[in-house]
Amino acid sequence: MTKLLFIRHGFSEANRLHIFAGSTNDVPLSEQGKKQGDTVSAFIAKNYAVDRILSSPMKRAQDTVKRLAETTGLSVETDVDFVEIFGGEWEGKTFEEIEKISPKEYFIWRNDFGNACPVGGESFSKLQKRVSQAAQRVAKANAGKTVVIATHAGVLRALLAFLKEIPNQEVKNTTWVTNASLTEIIYNEGKWTVEKESFADYLGDNVTALPSNI
Repeated sequence: MTKLLFIRHGFSEANRLHIFAGSTNDVPLSEQGKKQGDTVSAFIAKNYAVDRILSSPMKRAQDTVKRLAETTGLSVETDVDFVEIFGGEWEGKTFEEIEKISPKEYFIWRNDFGNACPVGGESFSKLQKRVSQAAQRVAKANAGKTVVIATHAGVLRALLAFLKEIPNQEVKNTTWVTNASLTEIIYNEGKWTVEKESFADYLGDNVTALPSNI
């Protein structure tokens, strides 16, 4: 049995400014996001025996589990397969700007995420294939271990849809996980079980989430 503890990064400067950061804009955590990272790190250190810490190469993901690495003495290993969806022409732009320059594509993004593709970027289907294969690779390579993976909202939305066998046309009915939330997934003899999804009770009143219209 392998236990994968997926952590969405804390509230970032891109979140604060409503910017599509994607996989090329290495924006930092906001001060609030740093506090969220410290809180989720403390929760995991107290409740789990962690064997490895993996992270998207993005600073906002790595910094979310920085305190966990310090507490456990483990290093943060980067894995590019857990980076956020590549937004193509949308990267670095505000969502308001994206809606103006790509109204049709952005409408699909907001209303039919399972069939969405940023202009010049990575489609939902390609993202889902990437992250599902990465999760399987890590799970099989770490049998009997507990692995923390710091990643992004798009990655987790795609992965959860895969694990729950939600067809692309129904992904629009799923939601984004909250910042610094815990999604706990068990892999055992080829079977997946979602134990926790977007769990963030430990954050108290410091919970933040993507607006529903993004």
